[in-house]
Amino acid sequence: MAKIFNILKCVQNVGVIPHFAPLHRSQCGFSSKCQKKLKIMFFGTDEFALQSLASLHKELLGGGCVQGLEVTCLAMKTLIPAVAKYATKNDIKMHCWPPDVGFIDQESFDLGVVASFGQLIPAKVISSFPLGMVNVHGSLLPRWRGAAPVIHALANGDKTTGVTIMRVRPKRFDVGEVFAMKQVEIGDHDRRPELTAQLARTGADLLTEVLRDFENFNKLARQQGVEGVSHAPLVKKEVACIDWENMSNFDVYNLWRAVGDMMKFRTKYSETGLTVRIGTVLHPSVLQGADLGDCQTPGVVRFVRRGKKKKYVCVKCRDGWVAISDIFYHNKKVMSPTDFYNGFLFKPGEHKLVRNK
Repeated sequence: MAKIFNILKCVQNVGVIPHFAPLHRSQCGFSSKCQKKLKIMFFGTDEFALQSLASLHKELLGGGCVQGLEVTCLAMKTLIPAVAKYATKNDIKMHCWPPDVGFIDQESFDLGVVASFGQLIPAKVISSFPLGMVNVHGSLLPRWRGAAPVIHALANGDKTTGVTIMRVRPKRFDVGEVFAMKQVEIGDHDRRPELTAQLARTGADLLTEVLRDFENFNKLARQQGVEGVSHAPLVKKEVACIDWENMSNFDVYNLWRAVGDMMKFRTKYSETGLTVRIGTVLHPSVLQGADLGDCQTPGVVRFVRRGKKKKYVCVKCRDGWVAISDIFYHNKKVMSPTDFYNGFLFKPGEHKLVRNK
């Protein structure tokens, strides 16, 4: 064997056999070897958290870096959280919030993992885990600390976001040291559900990578710093009241991408004073080159035909115009742009949408 090796080495040096750079295990399709198997308590609720839980469960079943896994979940009045459904289906032991610190110590858990949990973790719970707790957060910290990072990234027109794996600290959300980050591009047409799902998958993969080599990631964890800090609190229903005078066409469209799947925009039709709800906002590019006149008054409504199937109700914003569809006038059923034109816009009058305060 030694003789064969020496022959191969010689011919490689003269160029008969090429040199091959070593491949990273993930490039080869093999899981990297874990430094230490961990017993984990997972804290989570929704679909974003579910991806991380499923990844941990896969590690457990496949003999990876997880040797024990239990779940702590928030009790909800009506809905059963996605994490609770998964835990029940897969016979993962579940606990109600808040957890029993004595139980955590008694059962020798190593680490707590948090994803989209929505509760500040008390210091006594964090310290009950010998390795502390880590969090899967849906932004590139310190940008968008808080409970709704995806909504705020979309509403502000960010072109990139990502996932951060960070250490959990008490008293404040999302301020702990960073273990790892991964950037994700935001497409012009990406909406909250699609972007959340993409970040959940990315976060689950990155979490597994960190846990497989936790000792080294732990040593190399870095402070977030103070530059670029922004906050992402939960949004209230008032955010759906559109202020045409102070929002550009892209402001309106980006806000719809951020919250349009959860709530309809609200405005008021000036001719009658009745509420109009808007289900769909189209990308401003659909109106590129459209003849909308030289009106400069925010809220003015126009109807534009750009072909047999391209008919738009357009609203003047602070800057530019935006096209809307799936329109609900007062208590009527949903109306198409053509329906709204035939019912209202063809009549003489000041056709204008104003803020519904």
